[in-house]
Amino acid sequence: MSGPDFNVAVPPSGYRWWYLDGLSADGQRGLTVIAFVGSVFSPYYAAARRRQEAVAPARFCAINVALYGPNRTAWAMTERSDRTLARSPADFALGPSALHWDGTMLTVAVEEITVPWPRRLRGEIRFTPSLLPDETFDFVFGSDLLYEPYHAETLPAVIVRRMARNPPGRCRVVGA
Repeated sequence: MSGPDFNVAVPPSGYRWWYLDGLSADGQRGLTVIAFVGSVFSPYYAAARRRQEAVAPARFCAINVALYGPNRTAWAMTERSDRTLARSPADFALGPSALHWDGTMLTVAVEEITVPWPRRLRGEIRFTPSLLPDETFDFVFGSDLLYEPYHAETLPAVIVRRMARNPPGRCRVVGA
């Protein structure tokens, strides 16, 4: 099974991100992890892009981790420069945090500080894809559409609308 390519080129002033989303079986707890080269949420990157025509996106990297549940939430997004960035097709390391694809599973090692109240956010997250090795889909819609009852009720309409705008393809709803 092929996986992410963390070493893909990012054009000047551009960005690339790898987005992971998970929801517990009971729907009570969730997490989101986003690894960025050229952080689209960075005010520093936006300012640099306004000042000059071509900005090296690797100077503005981040790993965003959000954990949420009924009794506790945590959020961390530390921006770091290319001095702490290491990338290969299977690995993305930024400062003390890292993502690693072993061919069947993506492991995220988190070592960050939360905001706005500084607390240590540390642990390991394992994502195992639900697609079979020989199974492909043209469109995958994530579980982010299912966080609220309203979205769950309108999911079929969202899929129909998206499929109508794109060439015919097979669809799989992840997290449903």
